[in-house]
Amino acid sequence: MKKSHRKKLTISIVIFALSLILAGNIFYQNVWSKDYDFVFFDFGGNNDAVLNKEYVVDDSKEINLDLTSIDLNVYKSTDDKIYIEAYDINLSNITISFEDGILRITETGNQRVCIFCTGNDSHIDIYVPVDYEGSTTLKNTSGDINIADIEDMNLNLEVTSGDIEINRVGDINVITESGDVEISSAKEITFSSKSGDLTVHNGIVKDIVTETGDVEFEYANILTLSKIATSTGDVILDEISDAKVSYDTESGQVKISDTSFDTERELTVTTKSGNIYVNQKKQ
Repeated sequence: MKKSHRKKLTISIVIFALSLILAGNIFYQNVWSKDYDFVFFDFGGNNDAVLNKEYVVDDSKEINLDLTSIDLNVYKSTDDKIYIEAYDINLSNITISFEDGILRITETGNQRVCIFCTGNDSHIDIYVPVDYEGSTTLKNTSGDINIADIEDMNLNLEVTSGDIEINRVGDINVITESGDVEISSAKEITFSSKSGDLTVHNGIVKDIVTETGDVEFEYANILTLSKIATSTGDVILDEISDAKVSYDTESGQVKISDTSFDTERELTVTTKSGNIYVNQKKQ
């Protein structure tokens, strides 16, 4: 091998090594040294509940949850108590307290990052009385959320990327960046998203804002003033209650079956480039 080739090869190896060192340093400074627990191999989960707690809810007025990566399920219980079950979770990373009528569950440990893993099923199940009238406030970074059959429970959810499924609850206020949200049945819905889609089967439109996510209602009840606004996401309302409909779009297509209802209820839909489809049926 000629000396010039050897020199070029040596320089290339040195540059490659320096690049690896630089990339490793950036990874360490920005990821490894931060609030993450790295697990490289995990091929099975613990399906047994590792925590069981119960609380009488006579004076309970709020459930406050602050989670990072754990999935959450909220179901109705069969009596007047709140039950908590945790699965496949390091309990040293969870704190639970019940004081002054407020149940608090906080994920205190580092976020778990699993590489080459299968079978992980970390989640918390909470069982709440079906007639529970308190509010639930939840912050979650990446865990999925499933809440069902607590018809008088009002929800305030703030999620980064986890998906949300909700069925038969009270008023809902959701703030999400990219997680998709599906609501089967709810009362008043307030929703804000950057890119997550919103799908509602039956609910009341209050104030809905998205940037690129689509908004779709199978049936939408309209208040005295209901608003839906998107930048590029489509708005599809398969059927709505009697209401006046006004719209504003820059380049999206618009199809509204009827806007002539004599009622105080009004729906305002605005988009930049998203399409608008509203189907009204006179009752």
